[in-house]
Amino acid sequence: MSSLLIMFISGCSKSAEEMCVEAQMNFYDQAKPNSKQREYFDTAFKSRDAYYAWAWRECVKK
Repeated sequence: MSSLLIMFISGCSKSAEEMCVEAQMNFYDQAKPNSKQREYFDTAFKSRDAYYAWAWRECVKK
């Protein structure tokens, strides 16, 4: 029970930007191999780090 409370509290301490980036990275990570989505990510961003940097820039703008 206490670990669940700690996870809840730490989740609440994230900034809006951090939660936005986390959601974007989950979206990136869920793209299936050989899908149009994965093909787009691989073409547009070249790497997970490049996508992460883009996600931060976009989330900070919001």
